[in-house]
Amino acid sequence: MKKIRIINNVLITLFFSIAYLFLSCSINSENNYKIEDNKNQVSDEIILGNKIENPFSLKSERYLNSDIEPNYYYFRIRTTTLEGIDIIKSICGDLNIIPYDYEVIQGGTEFSENTGDDNHSPWYYYTLPTNYLDSFNSDEYEIEIIDGMYLSEDDLELINNPEVLEDAENKISADRFLWFKWKSAVPSGYVYVHDEVTGRDEPVPNVKVTVTQWCFTHSAYTNEKGEYNLGVKYTTLLQNNAQITVWFENENVDVMRVGYVSTSFYSDGHTSVGDLSGKNIYLSNGTNEQKYGNIIRASEYYKKTIKNNNINVTDPGKLKIWAAPNLDSAVTLMGSEAIGTQLAFWSSYIGLLGGPITSLTAGMAAGFVGSYIPDLIIGCDVARDRNTKKIIASSTENTFENVFHEMAHASHFRSLGIRSLDYWSTEFLEMLNGWGEVLSNNQKIEDNCYNDGKSERVCFVESWGFFFGEYLMYKFFANKTKRNYKLLLTDTNKAEYTYFYNQAYYELLTNGYSIKNIFEIYKKSNIASAKSFIDEFAKKYNLSYSDKEKLIKSFKAKGAKV
Repeated sequence: MKKIRIINNVLITLFFSIAYLFLSCSINSENNYKIEDNKNQVSDEIILGNKIENPFSLKSERYLNSDIEPNYYYFRIRTTTLEGIDIIKSICGDLNIIPYDYEVIQGGTEFSENTGDDNHSPWYYYTLPTNYLDSFNSDEYEIEIIDGMYLSEDDLELINNPEVLEDAENKISADRFLWFKWKSAVPSGYVYVHDEVTGRDEPVPNVKVTVTQWCFTHSAYTNEKGEYNLGVKYTTLLQNNAQITVWFENENVDVMRVGYVSTSFYSDGHTSVGDLSGKNIYLSNGTNEQKYGNIIRASEYYKKTIKNNNINVTDPGKLKIWAAPNLDSAVTLMGSEAIGTQLAFWSSYIGLLGGPITSLTAGMAAGFVGSYIPDLIIGCDVARDRNTKKIIASSTENTFENVFHEMAHASHFRSLGIRSLDYWSTEFLEMLNGWGEVLSNNQKIEDNCYNDGKSERVCFVESWGFFFGEYLMYKFFANKTKRNYKLLLTDTNKAEYTYFYNQAYYELLTNGYSIKNIFEIYKKSNIASAKSFIDEFAKKYNLSYSDKEKLIKSFKAKGAKV
């Protein structure tokens, strides 16, 4: 079995200790939020309030002296293995780390009271039928039954057949000895995230919203307008409040905190049943949930664009993404591509805070963690100039650019299929040569993460990420960004990296060719330089001698050896 400590110790060490451990803070330090440290600080920490009475508890007054046996348990469970986490999720549902029996008075993405340790996952809380616990009788699981519960036939009907709530307002609950007009509401509303470019709260499409009211749990995904509607009524018959959670996942991506194997979430706290209808959720500026929400927005735009605009870029598939709120750069690992015991997460671009990570070394050494390696690591912090360290892009801009850039690499990876291993391992060795030069001269790798354009192969592979990534940035934001993404369209010699071929590719677009035409060449496993690209492009599209010479001139202007 793969132990929990693999993620916290071995994997993080492999990724982040190579070349001076480029992170300015440790991975685990992301949990240590303290509101009192800075009055102006936006906190991601979830704060609990008063204890909530469990309406089904056998400890309640109506059951205290009865001989009724529990048919449900309110319990918490944790595990010592990574596989155990997957099994818990498959049997019990979303990995909820927030207790049901306390109010959430401040929402957020972090709950420092329940983060797990090197040997254990966090505690996950559930209310489920008693027989569910039979699936967890091995030593790798630890279970604490918090409360025995009894649900009457009426309660079970309500939970298993939510349509009975159509007349819930007039329902009589005999087992509660009450006549009451129960309030009910269908949870619905919009999910918005703050966008620093537009200055508005923008809708988050295709994100999961879950509402939990003890044993009554339902989920729905937002539509393109960010609207969700669970389609079932919740009622004060169960209790007059419900816990609302946004889970940052869908059929395209699963966004996790860097170093973790469970989906990131935002707890919006508890809401009274009467307020569930029309309940809007705001992912505020400066928070982790804002960054996670923008990853969802960017990934949805990428997928939608390549699907609907005849671009014909390979769909990268469902991607596991580690979101790094305090980093500004990004990594393509493609960790889900495992062949035998060896990981296929070779990367065309390995950079974290501008510094490389040896994906080849990490992949070989960490092969035993298999599917727990992410496909992408996306830095969501502001972007800074490499020399002056001044902010040159907001968190929103940088998150979008990183997602577009790395998903472009992921598409490139998918398009090559099984051929990717040789392609990317050779790519890595090219990069390693440059890093060796830097280290021998006592330079910081982050100051030269692309070897100053000395490798034709590195320049070629990176050019696709930069070109298609910035092309999508321009299409999405137009001229609204602080950072001049029109460099894609004009004089790229003023760009931060002067040795990529953005302008050469853009000139192809202005001369009647398409993204599809360009990417069709990138799909060939023998194309790994500007020269091989030009030769294949000229052959495939029957360029005249003069047109090929113009193309060569465009690439030469960017320093290509053609």
